[in-house]
Amino acid sequence: MSQGVLLVDDNDSIRTQLRELLEGEGFRVDTAANGAEALGWLQAAKEMPGVILLDLTMPDMNGSQFLALRRMDPRLQGIPVVVLSGSLQQWTEKLSGADHVLAKPVDPDSLAELVMRYCGVPASQAHPERQD
Repeated sequence: MSQGVLLVDDNDSIRTQLRELLEGEGFRVDTAANGAEALGWLQAAKEMPGVILLDLTMPDMNGSQFLALRRMDPRLQGIPVVVLSGSLQQWTEKLSGADHVLAKPVDPDSLAELVMRYCGVPASQAHPERQD
Protein backbone atom coordinates (compact mmCIF):
# COMPACT_ATOMS: atom_id res chain seq x y z
CA MET A 1 0.00 0.00 0.00
CA SER A 2 1.51 3.28 -1.11
CA GLN A 3 1.71 6.08 1.42
CA GLY A 4 2.04 8.65 -1.32
CA VAL A 5 -0.63 11.26 -2.00
CA LEU A 6 -1.07 13.28 -5.19
CA LEU A 7 -2.79 16.58 -4.33
CA VAL A 8 -4.30 18.35 -7.36
CA ASP A 9 -5.53 21.90 -6.73
CA ASP A 10 -4.96 25.19 -8.54
CA ASN A 11 -4.99 27.25 -5.33
CA ASP A 12 -1.41 27.63 -4.02
CA SER A 13 -2.44 28.32 -0.42
CA ILE A 14 -4.75 25.28 -0.29
CA ARG A 15 -2.02 23.06 -1.77
CA THR A 16 0.46 24.35 0.81
CA GLN A 17 -1.96 23.99 3.73
CA LEU A 18 -3.07 20.45 2.84
CA ARG A 19 0.46 19.35 1.97
CA GLU A 20 1.75 20.53 5.37
CA LEU A 21 -1.18 18.85 7.13
CA LEU A 22 -0.61 15.49 5.44
CA GLU A 23 3.19 15.62 5.67
CA GLY A 24 2.72 16.36 9.37
CA GLU A 25 0.74 13.10 9.57
CA GLY A 26 3.67 11.28 7.93
CA PHE A 27 2.50 10.99 4.31
CA ARG A 28 4.60 11.74 1.23
CA VAL A 29 2.75 14.41 -0.78
CA ASP A 30 3.29 15.43 -4.40
CA THR A 31 1.28 18.25 -5.93
CA ALA A 32 -0.09 19.40 -9.27
CA ALA A 33 -1.87 22.66 -10.14
CA ASN A 34 -4.40 21.15 -12.57
CA GLY A 35 -5.54 17.89 -14.16
CA ALA A 36 -3.13 18.10 -17.09
CA GLU A 37 -0.16 18.54 -14.75
CA ALA A 38 -1.43 15.64 -12.62
CA LEU A 39 -1.70 13.32 -15.65
CA GLY A 40 1.84 14.24 -16.69
CA TRP A 41 3.10 13.51 -13.17
CA LEU A 42 1.27 10.16 -13.07
CA GLN A 43 2.57 9.11 -16.50
CA ALA A 44 6.14 9.79 -15.38
CA ALA A 45 5.78 8.26 -11.90
CA LYS A 46 7.61 5.06 -11.05
CA GLU A 47 5.31 4.45 -8.07
CA MET A 48 1.64 5.34 -8.09
CA PRO A 49 0.17 7.26 -5.16
CA GLY A 50 -2.16 5.54 -2.73
CA VAL A 51 -4.79 8.23 -3.30
CA ILE A 52 -5.42 11.30 -5.46
CA LEU A 53 -6.95 14.37 -3.80
CA LEU A 54 -8.65 16.26 -6.62
CA ASP A 55 -10.13 19.74 -6.83
CA LEU A 56 -12.86 20.14 -9.46
CA THR A 57 -12.62 23.76 -10.61
CA MET A 58 -9.20 24.27 -12.21
CA PRO A 59 -7.82 25.83 -15.40
CA ASP A 60 -6.41 23.81 -18.32
CA MET A 61 -8.05 20.55 -17.23
CA ASN A 62 -10.71 20.46 -14.52
CA GLY A 63 -11.40 17.60 -12.14
CA SER A 64 -14.25 16.14 -14.20
CA GLN A 65 -12.05 16.01 -17.31
CA PHE A 66 -9.26 14.40 -15.27
CA LEU A 67 -11.66 11.73 -13.96
CA ALA A 68 -12.84 10.94 -17.51
CA LEU A 69 -9.26 10.49 -18.78
CA ARG A 70 -8.30 8.48 -15.67
CA ARG A 71 -11.08 5.98 -16.41
CA MET A 72 -9.54 5.30 -19.84
CA ASP A 73 -6.05 4.51 -18.48
CA PRO A 74 -5.78 1.00 -16.96
CA ARG A 75 -2.69 2.06 -14.98
CA LEU A 76 -4.65 4.84 -13.24
CA GLN A 77 -8.10 3.26 -12.84
CA GLY A 78 -7.25 1.57 -9.55
CA ILE A 79 -6.04 4.70 -7.77
CA PRO A 80 -8.75 5.99 -5.41
CA VAL A 81 -9.79 9.61 -5.94
CA VAL A 82 -11.13 11.89 -3.22
CA VAL A 83 -12.75 14.99 -4.68
CA LEU A 84 -12.27 18.21 -2.69
CA SER A 85 -14.48 21.06 -3.82
CA GLY A 86 -16.25 24.13 -2.57
CA SER A 87 -18.74 23.98 -5.45
CA LEU A 88 -20.13 20.46 -5.36
CA GLN A 89 -23.67 21.44 -6.43
CA GLN A 90 -22.64 22.23 -10.01
CA TRP A 91 -20.53 19.07 -10.35
CA THR A 92 -22.78 16.39 -8.85
CA GLU A 93 -23.61 14.71 -12.16
CA LYS A 94 -19.96 14.84 -13.31
CA LEU A 95 -18.37 13.04 -10.37
CA SER A 96 -18.35 9.60 -11.97
CA GLY A 97 -15.13 7.92 -10.93
CA ALA A 98 -14.70 9.64 -7.58
CA ASP A 99 -14.38 7.29 -4.61
CA HIS A 100 -15.24 9.91 -2.02
CA VAL A 101 -16.19 13.59 -1.90
CA LEU A 102 -15.25 16.19 0.74
CA ALA A 103 -16.59 19.72 0.70
CA LYS A 104 -14.19 22.64 1.14
CA PRO A 105 -13.18 23.94 3.55
CA VAL A 106 -11.89 20.47 4.35
CA ASP A 107 -11.97 19.22 7.93
CA PRO A 108 -8.33 18.21 8.68
CA ASP A 109 -9.30 15.16 10.76
CA SER A 110 -11.70 13.86 8.10
CA LEU A 111 -9.06 14.30 5.40
CA ALA A 112 -6.34 12.57 7.41
CA GLU A 113 -8.72 9.70 8.21
CA LEU A 114 -9.61 9.24 4.52
CA VAL A 115 -5.99 9.31 3.41
CA MET A 116 -5.16 6.67 6.06
CA ARG A 117 -8.03 4.53 4.76
CA TYR A 118 -6.47 4.49 1.28
CA CYS A 119 -2.77 4.71 2.11
CA GLY A 120 -2.52 2.97 5.47
CA VAL A 121 -1.01 4.35 8.64
CA PRO A 122 2.29 6.15 7.94
CA ALA A 123 5.39 4.42 9.26
CA SER A 124 5.98 7.38 11.58
CA GLN A 125 2.68 6.59 13.33
CA ALA A 126 2.79 2.82 13.10
CA HIS A 127 5.50 2.52 15.74
CA PRO A 128 5.21 5.50 18.07
CA GLU A 129 8.18 6.06 20.30
CA ARG A 130 7.69 4.78 23.80
CA GLN A 131 7.44 7.33 26.51
CA ASP A 132 8.70 5.90 29.78
